[in-house]
Amino acid sequence: MARSCVQRLDHYFWPFTATNCVKEAIVTSRTIFMLFRLAALAGLVYTAVYTWRERHIRSLAYIEVWGLLLSLALYILLVLNYCCEVFWKATHFLYELTWCVELGFTVVFWAFLYPQGEGGVLVTDILLHGGVSAVLILDYLNNKIYFYRRHCRLILLLTLLYILINVPITLIVFSAYRHLSYSDAWTALGLVMELLFVLLAFLVGGLLDRYKYRWLRKPLDDPLGNFDDSTVYNSESGGEH
Repeated sequence: MARSCVQRLDHYFWPFTATNCVKEAIVTSRTIFMLFRLAALAGLVYTAVYTWRERHIRSLAYIEVWGLLLSLALYILLVLNYCCEVFWKATHFLYELTWCVELGFTVVFWAFLYPQGEGGVLVTDILLHGGVSAVLILDYLNNKIYFYRRHCRLILLLTLLYILINVPITLIVFSAYRHLSYSDAWTALGLVMELLFVLLAFLVGGLLDRYKYRWLRKPLDDPLGNFDDSTVYNSESGGEH
């Protein structure tokens, strides 16, 4: 019974054309891409240690902590995927999730929170709310990871889960962000904008996929070129993108 449910979820979220492409590179060789990801992982570890020791940001109430944890998990899996491909679907989805969370909150931070005095040292803010996003963008320009529409629903659900965790922490323990008190219109606006920018980040990734795969001259959902373009839009068979 449990196995049947897992298979149904797998078939729902992954089209039959899905293949492991998380370690493939477009511009560079696979080896150079692996070295880039190793360097990115080292940079993320340094950022996490610095944030923990110098900024004392350790609570899961801070979305930058979630972003760092997701990014660390992502790049650990990306590196491991070069020698073990068992978790390629988890790695693929985690890239989509991390992309949306990081890029979405980076916009929210600089557009709404930073002007209200939520920032700290400028260099640290740039590192936390821009450095990780820059790594993900550079990775995206060279990778063959693409965004499936059905994954968007799960990403938005997980973003709501963060909000649900943040609410009791803010109301009972402390407020991670002074202007998010869950008692005024500013908080409601901030939460709506956070969800919208997460969604926008996903849509941008999906839109850029189309140009990327047109440049590669391959069907969007089929990096190996084994199916025709009709499989890309066949939502009934699970090939929805």
